[in-house]
Amino acid sequence: MTVRARGGEVAPDDIVTLRAVLLPPSSPAAPGAFDFARYAWFHRLGAVGYVVSAPELVEGGEPGAREALAMIEPLALARPIKMALRAADGRLMATSTRSNYTVDSWLRHDGLDSGLPWPKPSEVSNDGRMRCDSLGCIAVVNGVEEAFVQDERAFAEDCARAQIVIAVVPAFNPCPADVVVDRFDVWWRGAQAVWITSDGIRIAVCLRC
Repeated sequence: MTVRARGGEVAPDDIVTLRAVLLPPSSPAAPGAFDFARYAWFHRLGAVGYVVSAPELVEGGEPGAREALAMIEPLALARPIKMALRAADGRLMATSTRSNYTVDSWLRHDGLDSGLPWPKPSEVSNDGRMRCDSLGCIAVVNGVEEAFVQDERAFAEDCARAQIVIAVVPAFNPCPADVVVDRFDVWWRGAQAVWITSDGIRIAVCLRC
């Protein structure tokens, strides 16, 4: 969306409220012309438009504080979930570095052309904050332990030790972690981001990140 009205200073990762006019993507202007509506459909662009009010910063937004992401395309339960963790240098480590809508949208949001590779089993990330095995990965960020579960056999141990559990598989059994985002959460509610701040852990939902 295009923002013409001026408001207060905003930065990437800020949460704002605003009023906007949204319209469906346009159809071809003539037979054989470029079909933007079709293009938008396959790129999951639901509308185009412009903002008619100044953006207002939502209290409690933590610009630049996002640390972990889990995402799946809504209504596509059979597809693999993409996960990412912010590295110490600010770049994203993603479970897939191949070009796809999910990862590309995260990188565009951060103004980056490429991300860092996700550690393979038995590897440690370059910044040392994440280590992985065949069942998933464990990361420690700002003193908070995060578990990225890729096999349901990891739940018992990871739920007992980590404050945040992000899983590409369903968590059928109760998990005592402070924050749990599993396959059904991101399928049902959409993309989710977890902030780790000085005030604690906060989670936000974005259906069309």
